[in-house]
Amino acid sequence: MKNIIPAVYKAIELVEILAQAPNGMSRNELAEKLGVSKTTTYRIINTLCMHKWLEKSDAGYGYYQLSSGLLPVALNLQEEMIELDTARSIIQNIAEKQHIACKLSIRYGLEQYVLARAEPPGPFITTGKEGYGFTIVEGTSGACLLYGEKQSDLEVIYAECNVSEELREEFDEYFLQIKKRGFCLRPKIAGWPISAMSAPIYDSSNKIVASLTFILPQGSYDEGIIGPKLIQYAKQCVKEG
Repeated sequence: MKNIIPAVYKAIELVEILAQAPNGMSRNELAEKLGVSKTTTYRIINTLCMHKWLEKSDAGYGYYQLSSGLLPVALNLQEEMIELDTARSIIQNIAEKQHIACKLSIRYGLEQYVLARAEPPGPFITTGKEGYGFTIVEGTSGACLLYGEKQSDLEVIYAECNVSEELREEFDEYFLQIKKRGFCLRPKIAGWPISAMSAPIYDSSNKIVASLTFILPQGSYDEGIIGPKLIQYAKQCVKEG
């Protein structure tokens, strides 16, 4: 290949490799995938870590994963209408004054990522760390990000994500709730004494650009009160015009 900078090319390739590895990869594995020396890989990793594009993974010693520093880049490229600083302030206010854990999620291909999160004082963290990615076909946040998709496009997504019939029915129920109420609720989450309630975030052209999720202790809330609050906060997370 002509007219390229090899180190930059390999750095981009490394990012693309890690995008397919939710739990991260070790330096040695990355060096092998890239076809370069461990020293070169180490330098690329250090450079990307300095810019917060990578971070150490909990998967093991010497493992790395993509970090939240990439999210503003992705947002700028997609011309999303989320005002990140405003959104962070809003969800922090929710956590502090309403005592509700909350997160802001965006879609990128077949995955969803936690763009921002805030927790009230408590014994454990429930929203996941910023930059964390997982399949788009999961939970109320995923349903909000997929709401309004054509059925034919949904079928392609379901096929690529190996979605079960049970999960299809679950998402159909979420879509129906969003259509009727503007938000959807997951009353129980396996292994956790919590519920999740999400609402889509629309830009000025009525395109869904993100989702806002409240994480609530099971049985501690009134849907008729919390639901409208969620929708109101979601509307505040976007730019005007």
